[in-house]
Amino acid sequence: MASYLESLARDLLPDAETREFTRHNRKIWGEQVRKPGGPEILVELYPVAQTVISFAYFANILAKRNGARILSFSSSGRHALVNQVRHWKLHSVYRSFNTVGHLNSGDIGPQAAGRAEAEFHRIRSVLKSKWDIFSIVVEGCPIGCDIYESFLMEYRKPTVDPDSEDFEAHLKSCLRFFYFWQDYLESHTVKGLILSHGLYKYGLLKRLCIREGIPVYLPTVRSMLYLSAMEELGNPKFEAYREHFRNLPPEMREQGLAWAKAQLDRRMAGEVGVDMHYSTKSAYGEKRRERLLKDGPQLKVLIATHCFFDNPHAYGVNLFPDFLEWLEYLGRMSDETDYDWYLKTHPDVLPGNAEIIAQILEKYPKIKKLPETASHHQLCEEGMAVVLTTYGSIGHEYPMLGKNVINAGMNPHIAYDFNYHARSLEEYERLLRNLGALDKRADLQELYEFYFIHYKCNSVESLFFVSHSDFTAKLSIQEQNSSASYRYFIGESTDARHRSLVATIEAFLDSRDYKYFPAEYPFPKRRAV
Repeated sequence: MASYLESLARDLLPDAETREFTRHNRKIWGEQVRKPGGPEILVELYPVAQTVISFAYFANILAKRNGARILSFSSSGRHALVNQVRHWKLHSVYRSFNTVGHLNSGDIGPQAAGRAEAEFHRIRSVLKSKWDIFSIVVEGCPIGCDIYESFLMEYRKPTVDPDSEDFEAHLKSCLRFFYFWQDYLESHTVKGLILSHGLYKYGLLKRLCIREGIPVYLPTVRSMLYLSAMEELGNPKFEAYREHFRNLPPEMREQGLAWAKAQLDRRMAGEVGVDMHYSTKSAYGEKRRERLLKDGPQLKVLIATHCFFDNPHAYGVNLFPDFLEWLEYLGRMSDETDYDWYLKTHPDVLPGNAEIIAQILEKYPKIKKLPETASHHQLCEEGMAVVLTTYGSIGHEYPMLGKNVINAGMNPHIAYDFNYHARSLEEYERLLRNLGALDKRADLQELYEFYFIHYKCNSVESLFFVSHSDFTAKLSIQEQNSSASYRYFIGESTDARHRSLVATIEAFLDSRDYKYFPAEYPFPKRRAV
């Protein structure tokens, strides 16, 4: 009871840093008075404080440019008044940067609800398999992937059963969400949508806005994206990484390769969180004493698992509908091959994954689970030859140790030859049945090139913070996402920095570029369409 009351108090009562940030917002933005019925900017109600800082800037700049009101929104099924009370502290921050109301997609009207119900019955009659869900198109919007992935996340299920009551309830919920927003966009003049991510249920809203020509922005404290029909996923253009690198001045290329080598050396030495701010443990720490792998001539292959619930199609539709189907496929392959099979979770494995993996291992006993704390250095020294992933960072870590990596579809390393990239199930099976013939030795210069472009050039070191590296070094992950980031931001804030930040955002909006790159990165511009 005490812990619940403490949690409730944190949600309801603004702390000192939050109160300071709301005063700061009122000072720099003033009060924008707009009459109801005019243009609107919609901004997601999002509880991560550092992202809220970027939302405040984007919302006010867009509102001023369009003479628009700012409204927050959420996908909660709660009544609007209940939502306001439950998130009182967060709403107080939003009101301080001029939101004048809150929209709740649970408040759907009867006509929209009727269309959602009719569409549910139409879709339900044609769903025969998991892959059919990915083909769902409603009112010209391809929303199947968003429906699938939001189910995994909301229900904490590793896969989808199209015939289950849970999925039917979810499909109805998604369609009600879709038609609420279709009605809203048709009856209101929305001039911009601000999202934290274009994923899950909000992917449906994102696609509706893109269809209607409404600008969709994904700002963070170190990046700015403008999504359109050409660039609706919000991912870097991985295939263009080589071209990006060639476009850089020779001196910058040389410095970039040196930086990448130093960063990778730190990561491979066991340092935690190197260019992975979310990480709290290292998979490359000190070696254990006892042997972990079987001593014998059989080829040793490692499955590096992913979180079952989190965005299996982050970079586009992959070879399998979800990570459970991927593991089931590899389980069957383990029964048909003469390899030593191993499985290892990420050191930061999330709750709920272990139980699912235990069921997989019971079903496929040839796969041995390794301790999540096991060092990859030890595994490679004991003979691990190949690692299997869908799109994980292990794809640029294992080649550093001279090992082969096979990706199961689209992944950040796709432009480079230091991994194998299976583009079809037939190719994937051919690779898996002939692992002994693989011999892809990494060109470390290429690997450093990838790392530099991926980790250094796709985000901005100095945008909302003077130095994002200093910000992440001085604040823990929990503090970065809490009101402590408000205090940090205000501590660096000056009138000159505020004016410079506004000017930078204004120039990005005028450019209509897909992604903001600082002037020192002369990458080809990709105009949103």
